[in-house]
Amino acid sequence: MKKWLILAAALLLAFAAGIKYQQRKASFESAGFHAAQPAPDGAPLPVPAPLPAGATLYSIPENFSAEISRSGAPSTYGALPTIKNKLYESGPCKGGSLNEIFSAHGRIWGYLAPYGSFSNTDNEDTYELLGKYLSCVGLARRDPSFCNYLPGESRGGRTDVPLLKSPNYKCGQYYLGVSSAAGAAGGCPTGQEALCSAYLSKSEASCSALLAKLGSSYCAYLAKAQKRAGGYAGYSPEEVKAVFKKAEEEKAEAERRRKENEKITEEINTRVRKMMGKTDAPK
Repeated sequence: MKKWLILAAALLLAFAAGIKYQQRKASFESAGFHAAQPAPDGAPLPVPAPLPAGATLYSIPENFSAEISRSGAPSTYGALPTIKNKLYESGPCKGGSLNEIFSAHGRIWGYLAPYGSFSNTDNEDTYELLGKYLSCVGLARRDPSFCNYLPGESRGGRTDVPLLKSPNYKCGQYYLGVSSAAGAAGGCPTGQEALCSAYLSKSEASCSALLAKLGSSYCAYLAKAQKRAGGYAGYSPEEVKAVFKKAEEEKAEAERRRKENEKITEEINTRVRKMMGKTDAPK
């Protein structure tokens, strides 16, 4: 009887190990990192390193996740999905929270933002900081699909972004590079200490400095963009005209109401004077 129990337990353990292996494999493949798929220019994509023994795969908590596809990065360079977390609704300046940065992508900033006023250097740095932060969160949670908040390659529009230079791919490189080397003695890539710390501790605490740097840098870039655009960064010429037209209409409406209120007030005063037997106009 004991032999049968031992055999059954061994089979259950083997089955559980097989399930865990498939989960790890699916986690990387669902994030768009397929070892067998060649890049468009013929360069092979990196093979994800296996997770350390005993590592746990984390699912994204409901209060953090957004409604995005986990099969790959967004194909659009427009507004990006936001994260369901109140922490990311406030930033160091108006418009500088993480969710506001996501929402402004493709309009105020980004490679394809037609009236964004961000310089190419400021755009690249913003993508870089976003990629580092999201890869840091992904490393802490053992989930590379956080990089899918960033756009992938773009064919068409005002620019042509190849896969190997896309924000999503670069974020994935940070994830794979750190997860492959962080476990080895002295293996942390130079300058990626925060990401290594997040991976080894399984905590996002070390990512907070990256988020703070992202917010402060973005706010500085946004201030420059607003100055160059006269306060209307992200607005097309037609939209700027519409804003001024609306302001003029509101001003005219306010003046009309002021005159109407004066007329009503004068009529009331005339009636009061008449009731009191005073027909002469006030001096």
